[in-house]
Amino acid sequence: MGVSSYCVKSTATIKENNINAAYKALKAQSGELQLFADGDLQFANNLPGLLEKLSMDFNVNNGNLESISFYGGKGDNSMFVWPALAPYIESGSEIIMDHDGEREITTFENGEYYTDIVDEDYYDDEEIDEAIEQIFEKAEEQELTVNDIKELCQQEAGINSTDYKGNTILHAVIEYYMDEENADNLNDNVEALITAILDAGIDVNHLNNEEESVIYLALERAAYKLAQRIYDHGVNFDDAEITGLLWLASDSHDKLMLDFVTEKNEPSKKAITKAFICACAGHAHREEKQPYIEYFIEKLNPDVNAASDTKLYFMLGDMRKGATPLMAAALSDDPVLIQKLVKLGVEPKAEDDAGNTALHYCSGQTWIGGDCSTAWFAAKGNHECIQHFLELGLSAGQNNKSNKSPYELALEDNRKILPVFNDFLTAKGKPVPQLDFKNLNGVIEFSKDGQLAYRLSFKDGKFDGKQQLFHSSDAICAEITYQDNVPVDSYKVWSKDGTLNFDSQMVNGKFDGEYKVYGPTGELVQDAKYVQGRLNGQALFYDANGDLLAEGNYNKGQKHGRFFMTDKDGKPLLDVEFENDEYKSKEAEQKKEKKKGAGLMDLFTGMFSKEAMLVEKIEEAFSPSKKMFYHKPQKLLEIYKMTQLSLLQE
Repeated sequence: MGVSSYCVKSTATIKENNINAAYKALKAQSGELQLFADGDLQFANNLPGLLEKLSMDFNVNNGNLESISFYGGKGDNSMFVWPALAPYIESGSEIIMDHDGEREITTFENGEYYTDIVDEDYYDDEEIDEAIEQIFEKAEEQELTVNDIKELCQQEAGINSTDYKGNTILHAVIEYYMDEENADNLNDNVEALITAILDAGIDVNHLNNEEESVIYLALERAAYKLAQRIYDHGVNFDDAEITGLLWLASDSHDKLMLDFVTEKNEPSKKAITKAFICACAGHAHREEKQPYIEYFIEKLNPDVNAASDTKLYFMLGDMRKGATPLMAAALSDDPVLIQKLVKLGVEPKAEDDAGNTALHYCSGQTWIGGDCSTAWFAAKGNHECIQHFLELGLSAGQNNKSNKSPYELALEDNRKILPVFNDFLTAKGKPVPQLDFKNLNGVIEFSKDGQLAYRLSFKDGKFDGKQQLFHSSDAICAEITYQDNVPVDSYKVWSKDGTLNFDSQMVNGKFDGEYKVYGPTGELVQDAKYVQGRLNGQALFYDANGDLLAEGNYNKGQKHGRFFMTDKDGKPLLDVEFENDEYKSKEAEQKKEKKKGAGLMDLFTGMFSKEAMLVEKIEEAFSPSKKMFYHKPQKLLEIYKMTQLSLLQE
């Protein structure tokens, strides 16, 4: 099933001047990290994009990346990310993660990081008295009596005693005895309990571990009479409480609750902004949404262009810091509200701190899903919303700070809407990306700055035929043949001046036959043979002068025969024998004989470990270069996709 994780708190920050270096360090580890990534890390060309593919969350603030952490859900692999990022994270940064109740604290100091598991009860450092626990259990079972309230008053903390969740007995009564149907029509028993609790002088300002007050719980259940009684017993509203209650009113589009909160205290502009964004983010189909928004505007006169100063979380998705009411309307696919906000003077092209416009929010998922999952979906008004934004001048090709455009988000999450984008681009005389992968057929050419970049051949959405990539129109870079998305036949790569760099054969997607690598001036550097994707026979490695530097021998992928290596001056560094991957060096056998009874690790020390390292170097030299990816259809397709999307920038 896996452990479920969430970030309790993160102050991990990478300053703007360190972001490029951090990106390069993390990108250098992409091979090891690919297993945990959503998509190919090779094509993430900045740090935000790379972090998103690794399910890492963050805020963008004044060019800095802040609050970096694993997004949440199952599969927290941040332990593999921190070694690369630690040198660039500000000293004193701290991340607190909860893994199914176990708390992990990671601190960063002077380029290093330290992780500790903390064993403690985060709800209460002290055990709950048995008598108190029994009283709260009776409340949960709806068996509480006034005598129980009197007994609770006799405890050390009296009527303000709490359970392990930090709830007072009034929290418990509201939670277990009340719902929206009976909220203001309490039976005699509940009425007697509440009267006894209030008369006992309970602290009505106490917050439980979820930072919920009793008046919050009462209003959540639409218990307005009870909320007034609680308020009359000495509630002190601070800005945080008002902000929370105003948010609650907007989340449920409840005008009565809005009146209750605003009549008690005047909310701050920040509280009004967040509540208005919350109201705009509600489901478009809710009948009470539009009347509530009109009432909210009339009553509180919100700034329609004001942006949130924090990240916001809604049922329909997450919104970055800097999100606006229009972006919330876009998230909820609400064309009626979008038109209303435009009439009120909203700035349609505003961006949040992650570079998202309103068009991004209704094109696809702009946030990182837990486990890299997609939680976004298009609602009924999606088509109309996108059409509105395109007509307002928002660009389908504008990249956010993770280098994703609305068009690319739609390609990933909302393919049904792509014809709307394409028709609009065609009407404006702009190039349309050819990304209907299932229907790609024939030869497609792409040029950049007037120079041919590739000529790719497709059949029914798959690579089929000769694939050619170019340094420029008159300088080919690579040529490989595919059949039904599988590399077959000749595979060649050239440098810009036309020098052949690589020459091999492919059979059923695997190297098979001669495998030759050439240097900058055409000199043979590597000469080997493959059979069904495995090295077979003699493999040779030469220097620029044609002198042999290394030799390895293989039998169907296994080391079999001589492995030889010299330094640049021709001095032997290694000369050993293998048989079916077994080490057969005479020196090693003698060394083993001398060390009879020694531990296994002793056999890998001294000369033996040096030889093993040199053999590993030879193996690395004979492995296909990671830069050679033209024989990998998914990577070739990613290049095609990126270049097609770049047409939107023109």
